[in-house]
Amino acid sequence: MNVTKNVVLNPVDVQPLSFRAALGMDTWLNLNYFSQNGLPVASDLAAQLQLTGRSTGRTNTYAVVATDITNGRARAFIPASDLDDHNGWRLRLAGTANGEPTLLATGTVMPIAFAGIEETPIDVIDDVALSFDYNENVELDVTVWTDAGKGFAYDLTANHASISANVTQGQGGPTLVPFLVTVLAANKVRLSLTATQVNALPASCWWRMRGSSSAGAIVLCEGSVTIRGTVIPALTTTTVTYDYQKPAAGNVNPISGQIIHSNIAQNMLKVAKVTAGLQDLAATLALVKVSDEIVVGATVFTVLQSVEQAGWFEFLITPVVQSASSGVTTVIFRRP
Repeated sequence: MNVTKNVVLNPVDVQPLSFRAALGMDTWLNLNYFSQNGLPVASDLAAQLQLTGRSTGRTNTYAVVATDITNGRARAFIPASDLDDHNGWRLRLAGTANGEPTLLATGTVMPIAFAGIEETPIDVIDDVALSFDYNENVELDVTVWTDAGKGFAYDLTANHASISANVTQGQGGPTLVPFLVTVLAANKVRLSLTATQVNALPASCWWRMRGSSSAGAIVLCEGSVTIRGTVIPALTTTTVTYDYQKPAAGNVNPISGQIIHSNIAQNMLKVAKVTAGLQDLAATLALVKVSDEIVVGATVFTVLQSVEQAGWFEFLITPVVQSASSGVTTVIFRRP
């Protein structure tokens, strides 16, 4: 069941707000906020609706979620299981107006014994939870429809509409990072974040996507965001010198200042933790991960695996070849 009511913000008097609700039926309360000059209140009042049963004395509280801030619209959902008091409920609507906690309206909710006509709201906010991985880019392809059955595409171009989305600190919290929105088709967009942006986010946060047109802005979907894993520190491009040796045997380990790339184990570089210039490179070598690059002379090797030993690191690499360089040469560690 859908109920639509207007609430005029009055700094002097609390406004009356009463309506009828069908017993045992899910009820959507749609509120339109107006200022005393008749214009919509273009801000999120973060309101809460309280219903206290006249027989039970039980008080239930419901969030009144902004659905169209530009036009002062918000909605609360009252589940059917809460509408069970045959003597009705006392109503209180509280929120934040002009930066102050404010009692916006009071009244009653009277029960009716029949359901009436139930209409599914056309702009229900979809609840979509997302999961990301640290150190990975994020790309989400979103298709926009005019109906829940996904039978009619919403043409963003024809309706002069646009999509925006943000990751926020929590539901209704400040924005942490905006998604890059790329239009893929008339009713399809891609939401993107770089790995750097993902790495700056807390492990638990929130996201929200809005649609905007000349008619105003509306929240299309929102939900929790969970980010898995741990942030891998950045690898700064480092240029050093090493004594690059290519022994015949495969069981040779490097001494200080050496890289061993044996003839019979050309898929492995053994890199000493100390360079030929006596620089301790252990901390940098520990940051080298899969897909990073080690450049020896003019040959670029891609790392497939990294294993730390007592005085050196062993890197499985591709391509399985040796560099043309020999002896003391320039070596670069970098992340492509």
